[in-house]
Amino acid sequence: MGNNTSEFKGQNKPVDSVSFYDSLEFCQKLSEAVGIEFNLPS
Repeated sequence: MGNNTSEFKGQNKPVDSVSFYDSLEFCQKLSEAVGIEFNLPS
């Protein structure tokens, strides 16, 4: 993470072009920050 490869820039805009591994990393960091486990839907 730390980079925005999305074509849509700005707050409240959808994010596209996100890798599977970046998504997993985001879920892991969010889970650690909040204390609730987050996973990608299957």
